[in-house]
Amino acid sequence: MSYETVLHDVSERICTISLNRPEKRNAFRPQTVNELFDAFSRVRDNPRIGVVLCHPHPLYGGTLHNPVIFHADRELNRAGHATLRFNFRGVGQSDGVYDEGRGEREDLRAVIEYVLSQSPGARIATVGFSFGSWIALDVGRTHPRVQALAGMAPP
Repeated sequence: MSYETVLHDVSERICTISLNRPEKRNAFRPQTVNELFDAFSRVRDNPRIGVVLCHPHPLYGGTLHNPVIFHADRELNRAGHATLRFNFRGVGQSDGVYDEGRGEREDLRAVIEYVLSQSPGARIATVGFSFGSWIALDVGRTHPRVQALAGMAPP
């Protein structure tokens, strides 16, 4: 599974990440849709660990600005890790609509691939809160590059 970064601005501020995400493939040519993710990234030069943080349930007010996710992001960055928290599909400026966890898993996979494209040598950790922990733990346990998992208040 490969994802191509089309547009990115990873500095310590809100940014938009645009990814071409494969939806269908056939033997002749892949068909893709453009997905935008609303994200906040704290960048480190040559990070050893890249942490992707997932917010609570999108239908109940969960966003990348959730206080638990915000503070986890800040403290992980203070500990020396590169961090990225993003809005799932349909939240904030992210494209799409809520997909009962299926599409949100794809969102996390796409963001993990984006982080790996920016820092190929980094070890990846997925962290989530509530609904986000469900997604982070499930995707993290099956993704071959994720080496650490953390779930806060899993459902």
